[in-house]
Amino acid sequence: MSGLFSEFTGMLTAAKQMYGKAMPIKTFEALISGDLARVTYTYDVPALNQNKEPWVREDGEWKQDDC
Repeated sequence: MSGLFSEFTGMLTAAKQMYGKAMPIKTFEALISGDLARVTYTYDVPALNQNKEPWVREDGEWKQDDC
């Protein structure tokens, strides 16, 4: 699960560059089944919210599954 947070931290850094000051996450939920996960997280800015975003574990690391 640590790889999931590492990838997520990178995404937060990119969002900070686009939107300014980092915003705290209001809610976070990860539904994990084997090497697949659906992650939902929300912020005070609804445009940044993600609902059931697909993630996959490859070589032991969690990555956002954009495919």
